[in-house]
Amino acid sequence: MRVPDNSNFQINFVNSDNNISMNSNLNNVNDNDYIDFSYGDIDYDEIESEYVNDEDTLNPSSKYSINGEIDDYSQGHYLDCWLLGGLESFSNSEKGAQIIKDAVSCDEDGNYIVKFDGINLKIKISENTLDNARQNPYYSNGDDDILLMEIAFKTVLQQMRDGKIETPECLKDNILDDKDYLLDYGNFDDVVYVLTGNEGSFLSRNTLLNNSYIYDNFARDLKNDFVCIAVGFTSKNHLPTVINDINGNPVKLNNGGSHMWSVKEINSDTVVIINPGNSSEEITISKEDFLNNIDGFEYYYFK
Repeated sequence: MRVPDNSNFQINFVNSDNNISMNSNLNNVNDNDYIDFSYGDIDYDEIESEYVNDEDTLNPSSKYSINGEIDDYSQGHYLDCWLLGGLESFSNSEKGAQIIKDAVSCDEDGNYIVKFDGINLKIKISENTLDNARQNPYYSNGDDDILLMEIAFKTVLQQMRDGKIETPECLKDNILDDKDYLLDYGNFDDVVYVLTGNEGSFLSRNTLLNNSYIYDNFARDLKNDFVCIAVGFTSKNHLPTVINDINGNPVKLNNGGSHMWSVKEINSDTVVIINPGNSSEEITISKEDFLNNIDGFEYYYFK
């Protein structure tokens, strides 16, 4: 059962084309809690700050260690494995990690900026907003950059749902009516589009099973940093799917539904995958178990 999100946010946004300002209040708003965003052409100079090139964190005075890099985290109660697994798959590659790093900066007032090139959107998030989200068990635990991205993606989806920003055709089927569950439904392609403006691709399990050279090409391209890959594991009988890793330890691939993992490595006989439920563990399973249980490859070739 999903419980509504009780975080308190105030959202202000500006249409940069015609300078129309609007406000939208969510739940009980605190004056210092806000997410500002504007849409239209991004002025990159406007959102850069003196902290952007700091090695450890974008804002050294902040309680949050936000630097545009994905570290260890665990999924909260939101069913947003599609988002976390998608971001993790980007971070598994040098090119993808740079896309995420370039999306995060800080302004001179200590607010964090997330810019989504794919939809020409920038979002300003205050420390108070991060505080509220960090106390909410429905958001992830651990890495602060992942938390920042969850807040930013939820804001985007809500404004699309409310018709305040245009919804790209490829995202229209994934916008839920209930704002409290917005992060509970999405797919890898949503992450690709918002970050890059391009669409991801899907290749079915049967295609991979019947064409070994395609699998081998993906293994080569993943190693060469040409592509990022996520995979869904969907239960065949509404019960959790459990296999063993190469050391004989049980691995639960899902909880009886579908769950997205990122792919770190593809080797000749094994595959290394990462569960957004606990990204600190890289799990190695056999190629056979991998191919017998995935729905297919969700992937994006970097431009």
